[in-house]
Amino acid sequence: MGGVVLGTAAAAGAAGAGATAATAATSGLFGIGGAFSAMQTLSTIGTVFSLMNTLRSGSAEYQDYNTQADWERAKQANERVSDAQRRISVRERLARVNAQNFATYAARGIQLEGSPMSVTEESERQAARELDISRYNADQTIESSKGQESSYKSRGYAARASSKSRAAGAAFGLGAKLYDRGVI
Repeated sequence: MGGVVLGTAAAAGAAGAGATAATAATSGLFGIGGAFSAMQTLSTIGTVFSLMNTLRSGSAEYQDYNTQADWERAKQANERVSDAQRRISVRERLARVNAQNFATYAARGIQLEGSPMSVTEESERQAARELDISRYNADQTIESSKGQESSYKSRGYAARASSKSRAAGAAFGLGAKLYDRGVI
């Protein structure tokens, strides 16, 4: 009888091992047989990758907008330098004109009174107008660029926040599916 009992126990053990292998084959990623198949596991993995890509795309968009904002800051700095150069050029031109006029007046023995003085004063007024226009144009260009910079930054923050919201929504959707299937 001892041999028969051992034979029966061995057969029962072999049958149990076969059932365990069959359950493992259909258990999927989360170890639940039947109801959560390989296709559902692949769908879950796809959703996880989709979440990661959503976050990455938001981060990339954020970086792109920040790069554009950096370019706007560089444009502002360039405009400041250009304005300074224009202002120096106007002052140098005024100095040359005045020096040339003074030399001409002195060579001819003309006193700097009346008409000669009014010519010099008019040159200075014209130079002052040019300086004011240069400053105004530079200020307008810089303010416009600051607005663009601010807009790019806002768009970047919005893109990042939107990707996080989309990813959170997808994560909650995945959690709901897993809960409905009894996984969590």
